[in-house]
Amino acid sequence: MKRMISLGLLLAAATGLQAQKVEYKEGLVSVDKQPVARISGVKNQAMMGLVKDYTATSLDGDTLFTAVYSDRIPESPDDNTIYYFEFRFRGLETPAYLPVSKLGGDKTIANHIGNFGLVKEQALDLNAVRALIQKKGKTPPYRLNYTMVARNRQFPVEIREAGKLSQASVQIGAFKDQGTQSGMDVYAFLLPDGTLIATASFAGGNRAASIRVQTLRDNLIHDISGGEPVTQVAAIDRNYFTVKRIAQWLVERNYL
Repeated sequence: MKRMISLGLLLAAATGLQAQKVEYKEGLVSVDKQPVARISGVKNQAMMGLVKDYTATSLDGDTLFTAVYSDRIPESPDDNTIYYFEFRFRGLETPAYLPVSKLGGDKTIANHIGNFGLVKEQALDLNAVRALIQKKGKTPPYRLNYTMVARNRQFPVEIREAGKLSQASVQIGAFKDQGTQSGMDVYAFLLPDGTLIATASFAGGNRAASIRVQTLRDNLIHDISGGEPVTQVAAIDRNYFTVKRIAQWLVERNYL
């Protein structure tokens, strides 16, 4: 009998949780028809206004947290419907990175507030905030900070001697042939002081039609396609023309 009563209580509690309804209308967030917070958004100019940055406030107008678009969490190839925003919660020193729908950012944030009970008595419940972060948050990948060599960037990238990259007669970096792995030629790209800033892999030698580059500054992977295949062979390096093409790409995008 006691077991049946306990089971009934659990079912009732679960039903109560499921019955909780989050509504968002004209900037107002309500939970079970009770207003709890407000959300306002402004267009992010760096993203050409395609996304908004948000501020959540209490009903009294006190800022509870901000949510700003961030590129620190790379988009997943398996889910292109969300961005990860940087959330800064009042009372927490460390920012959190949480998912926000591309199609309805304000509604996503409203659901974060309501489903996790973030706001109680006009203030943030930091335990609820931590529960949200633990369940939905992601940690940004490591990023490398470095200073590039000063030079005249209007000149083309040159490989005048083995392993060295220059521009306007100034050495700007270096490269190392890492050999062939799983049918792909692999190269490392470095600053003159030896700091690794990117790796590249490709097949086809100087006729490579597709190159994959990982940049350590932002920990992103890029696919470089196109470009004219070259049948020539240069004595400096077996993949001279493809290496030069990669180096030029890195320079043009301010990675090198």
